[in-house]
Amino acid sequence: MKRKFLLTLILPISLLTYSQNLFVTKRDYSNPTYIHTLQKLNSTNGSVIENINYTSNFPGSYSPRSLSYNHSTNEIVGLSDTNIITKKNILNGNESTLTLPLESSIDYQGIVVFNNRLFVTKRDYSNSPTIHYILEVNLNNGNIISSQTLTSNIPTSYNRDLSFSNLTSEIFGMSGNIIYKYNIINNSETTLTLPIIASSDYTDMIIAENRLFVVKRDYSISPTIHTLLELDINNGSTINSHVYTTNLTDYDKIKSLTFLADTHEICGIIKDGSSPQNFKILKYNIFSNLENSFNLSSQSSIDYDEIVSTFNEETLSNSSFENIENLKIVKAYNLLGQEISTETSNQIIIIQFENGMTKKVYNQK
Repeated sequence: MKRKFLLTLILPISLLTYSQNLFVTKRDYSNPTYIHTLQKLNSTNGSVIENINYTSNFPGSYSPRSLSYNHSTNEIVGLSDTNIITKKNILNGNESTLTLPLESSIDYQGIVVFNNRLFVTKRDYSNSPTIHYILEVNLNNGNIISSQTLTSNIPTSYNRDLSFSNLTSEIFGMSGNIIYKYNIINNSETTLTLPIIASSDYTDMIIAENRLFVVKRDYSISPTIHTLLELDINNGSTINSHVYTTNLTDYDKIKSLTFLADTHEICGIIKDGSSPQNFKILKYNIFSNLENSFNLSSQSSIDYDEIVSTFNEETLSNSSFENIENLKIVKAYNLLGQEISTETSNQIIIIQFENGMTKKVYNQK
């Protein structure tokens, strides 16, 4: 009886926690001194759970971009202006910054954090063609640990869309119709070339469950068609294609993709081109193929820019759970409290040990 009560108690807490893993940057420009905020959302319905204001000054007026979550420190890390990296702790609100070297005709564009390591893309446009680099940066003091020149063709000169595959130890970056893969173990680099289609472009890319997804926008007709493509991670060929069914008439482009690992949903943010205060967040489940969305609160002199999930694949325990704490597992439950097989894989489950303890795990096959 005691074990059943303990599990009943822990399940509502777990479900509540899992709906609070989505953050969006909000900018209030109603006054000359802009207010920049990390807004914690209920990832199910978009209701605001908490507002966490940034205290740093952002001379460029934009909130931090290219957001990445460091689960080791509970910090959302973002790049602002040309050379400032801001780290915001979502538990205690502490904020700190790293300043990258500022040089003529140099800027920094994208960041990604994994395994408590920070990587940044640098662009040198002092000559033509532009030279792009991947830097590893010390997360504590901003010192450059290593610098690697990218040999891939970066067609648009921009290099901000970054993601990481735990399976292959590769950073994925996208610019124009080129996706490059940079292996942090052996420093090897390969590219995928996507088809160039008239009046179409690719707006963002993400790795989810070690699968590669790209958003394509076709503006040859009205309204614009937005499509989520799953691509073969090795050769770039199309595996699956999902046309978004949400009404996006007059909306701009889907960007800032992030992955909610607990619900298997790819999320993106999109702005209404005709009403700049209107923003949507789109969600697509990569297993059920179900799509839904919610609107962000529309207010005068308010806009939103980037979203990030704080429950990604790195946050989960990826090791098989047979040997956790050397205790015998007696039962397993899904997040609805229903008993399931202890062999269940590729989803979050709650396991119960013989001593009555319970633990949330992600058992990856």
